[in-house]
Amino acid sequence: MTCRIKTGEIRTCLFFSAMILMGEKTHILSTIEDITDRKRAEDALKQKTAELDGFFSVALDLLCIANTDGYFLLLNPAWEQIMGYSCEELMAQRFLDFVHPDDLPPTMDALATLRNQNAVLTFTNRYRCKDGSYRWLEWRGAPSGTIIYAAARDITERKLAEEALQKAIQQLNLLSSITRHDIKNQLLALRGYLELSKDCLDDRAQVAEFIRKEEQAAETIDQQITFTREYQELGAVAPCWQNVNAGIQQTVASLPMRAIRVEVDCTDVDVYADPLFAKVFYNLLDNALRYGGDGMTRIRISAEFADDRLVLRCEDDGVGITGKDKKRLFTKGFGKHTGLGLFLSREILAITGITISENGIPGNGARFEMSVPKGMWRMAGGGA
Repeated sequence: MTCRIKTGEIRTCLFFSAMILMGEKTHILSTIEDITDRKRAEDALKQKTAELDGFFSVALDLLCIANTDGYFLLLNPAWEQIMGYSCEELMAQRFLDFVHPDDLPPTMDALATLRNQNAVLTFTNRYRCKDGSYRWLEWRGAPSGTIIYAAARDITERKLAEEALQKAIQQLNLLSSITRHDIKNQLLALRGYLELSKDCLDDRAQVAEFIRKEEQAAETIDQQITFTREYQELGAVAPCWQNVNAGIQQTVASLPMRAIRVEVDCTDVDVYADPLFAKVFYNLLDNALRYGGDGMTRIRISAEFADDRLVLRCEDDGVGITGKDKKRLFTKGFGKHTGLGLFLSREILAITGITISENGIPGNGARFEMSVPKGMWRMAGGGA
């Protein structure tokens, strides 16, 4: 209860009363304890606890309190949103059980450091989600006795971009090396034919033949230089989520489809790929229009989910691709046109681990399949 003291201040007091029998009379013995300071401390603690609960509930990052035995004591709702587990499921197991096996040793070392040193520690590892996939987390933790206070941030997108950029750099170096080699070969041939032309200026037919070969070499060099303009953008911008249907619509609108019917049967799905991803569809449809034959009437693009992978198919009812041509289909320079479209398409997809193959039946149309691995596709809008 509260009491007003002589100064007019209101104090919080705790009363204790007891009845005591003394002889034939009953007395009441009372004590009064001033607990104003304790009550203020309790109220302040409740306020801080409420503020902490509010912060935990709205934070976008993963927040937790754990013990050095390896168990979570408190988690914020962001864990459920990002990992798919309920907080109860996460707290029922040791948090080390969710760490990727390859990342377990460095994580154990980090925990040992937190136990032995009173310092803030930052480390990263992969954490298993309920669907079996792994997300990269960057941790920042500090110890307090046997308790660890930690915050984790989902850096999966950043990791994917870093890995893709590294792969793009390797591919660009390889492509540059191959292209330089090819151009030097063509220049060597061009110089050779020029020298031969000088030696037979009196033979008009022979000179004309050499000039024709010189023109072919010059045209090939021009195509290779044009190709460098195409692939210089490869990996220039970090991969991003791109809508498959939007990429197809953009491609169809940019090509002279004639009377060819394009059927699109794709679930609304996003793919994590190099920004040149739409160019893959352009190359596939352009190839079909060029080589499908006069009898081709339709091109169908579809999507299928198989073993956690997304399979995108582009197929037509044209003449198809011979078994002999299939073996070199994605080789740089192979083909009746520049021989660079399918090669570049494969390189674009490979940046984020997407593979492409052709498995159509010769005479019954071409069928290209792109296999998108788990983690590189999602339902449009961000769903898994």
